[in-house]
Amino acid sequence: DINDGALAADRTASVVIGTGGNAETVNVELSSTTTLDEFVSQYNAAATKSTAAMINVGTASAPDYQVLITSNETGTEQGSVVFTFGTEITTAGLGAFDDNASSAAQDAQFTMDGVSGTITRQSNTVSDLIGGVSFNLQDIGTTTIQVGVDEAGTQQDIEEYVDLFNEIVAFINENNLVTREDDDEDEENIFGSLAKTQIDDGILTAVRSDMSAASLPNTGSSEFTIFAALGITTERDGTFKLDTEKLQNAITSEPESVQQLFTNLGDSLGKTGGTIDSYTRFNGLLDSTVNNNKTQIQRLKDDIETAERFIEKESTRMRMRFARLEGVIGEMQSQQQALSGLLAGLG
Repeated sequence: DINDGALAADRTASVVIGTGGNAETVNVELSSTTTLDEFVSQYNAAATKSTAAMINVGTASAPDYQVLITSNETGTEQGSVVFTFGTEITTAGLGAFDDNASSAAQDAQFTMDGVSGTITRQSNTVSDLIGGVSFNLQDIGTTTIQVGVDEAGTQQDIEEYVDLFNEIVAFINENNLVTREDDDEDEENIFGSLAKTQIDDGILTAVRSDMSAASLPNTGSSEFTIFAALGITTERDGTFKLDTEKLQNAITSEPESVQQLFTNLGDSLGKTGGTIDSYTRFNGLLDSTVNNNKTQIQRLKDDIETAERFIEKESTRMRMRFARLEGVIGEMQSQQQALSGLLAGLG
């Protein structure tokens, strides 16, 4: 019974997902011929924070189709769903919308011994309460969380660090090569892309220096104060070699020492102003090297262009000189022929 001639705003169903700055409003304009399937399609085309679906709450022989709108987020801030309808819908077309129900979004609430008050999170997955610990809230009740060392995960992370470092070394070694190509007449040196720069050697030297500096004080209370004690040693080609048995023994017997070694290393490598930042930040060492190379290349191009202009100028001057010389030679040949004629007459 919706009047298709009514204002669009009066024929619009609006759904607000979330609250405040996280809110999203989805508007669907209705007409007297709008079907449930069309409503769902229009809604999903406009929505990013919720999803509409057409469901049959009846039976196959006696279907009862309804629209289910579900927020894609949890918690009261992002998961709430609020409906508003234009005046034409609330009068002529209300029959399609007057039987609806909502399951309000809620925040997870829990307490923890040693922390006063109720703790609230928008999700049942909590990862920002205890450093390095994530847990899922599954039911109402009480539980005890025991935190231990993830030996397998720790070893996997360290092995990945060694593998990634070795990939960098292999790449640098491959691109540092200088090869010689010989043929019957000429010999030519072919330089790799990194063969004429020291930036790559500087990166490796800095990382190894950070690893040395990360060593723990040798107080006699710990067996694992350097990375070599963890089974990480340097090969002749610059790569790392990892003794997994030594590493596993260190993680099992002194996890605190292993953690402190890599914490010290991570601080040196990853902090602002640290090794990685000094090379990769804007106008850092890598940018400076690239810019210096670009400046040198441009300078060489300018020198080549200057030389080419000089050569062209000298070429033009030489052509003009040879043209004049050819003219002089032509005149001399004419004079020679005339002189030859005169001498022949005298003879």
